[in-house]
Amino acid sequence: MDNQIELHGNVTTMNLDSVLFNNIVSSNYFKELYGLKTYHEVLEEAKKRALYVGPYVPGQVKVPSSAFVILYKLFTLRLTMRQMNGLISHTHSQVRALGFLYLRLVSDPKFLYDWYEPYIEDDDVIVIYQKQPPVLTRDFLRRLLKDHKFEDTYFVRIPIPIQKEILQRIEEHDQFMFSHYGDPKPALRDDRDRDRDRGVDRDRDRE
Repeated sequence: MDNQIELHGNVTTMNLDSVLFNNIVSSNYFKELYGLKTYHEVLEEAKKRALYVGPYVPGQVKVPSSAFVILYKLFTLRLTMRQMNGLISHTHSQVRALGFLYLRLVSDPKFLYDWYEPYIEDDDVIVIYQKQPPVLTRDFLRRLLKDHKFEDTYFVRIPIPIQKEILQRIEEHDQFMFSHYGDPKPALRDDRDRDRDRGVDRDRDRE
């Protein structure tokens, strides 16, 4: 049997701030998700509803976004290592973003960079809010690694010694990339380019 991801911190709240957590679990949408019992069912829901991955619905007072409700639903399933690998290598970039957020919130900080490292130069685009320009996955990951504030919410701070090690590894990576390849800034690619490059074999959640 595949091992579950070891959880770090509060195993009830997912380390979400109290307002966001309470609004998620009391939301009608979270209640609608009760009927989804499997990882695959929740992924299908995410592909339809996680149009942006900011924590709140824009223009409404502290109404949690569909993405963060789905994120917490995934947390209740206690994802395995294999499922997480399927999530962060998914062909749908918004689904992948949920995996990266899941890891930032509840995985052991000592292993966070190891999870992110294969994607630290990824140029898939992620929509945080629809009225904002999309961001590259590489920039999204750097933000999660460096900051504890994410839009209108706060994540648990990464312990200082681990944070310093992460920043050092990012710096070493960036220096290597610059010395070998210069400083290319990949353009935002459309879905057809990403699907062609990644291929259906990357959709590991089907395994």
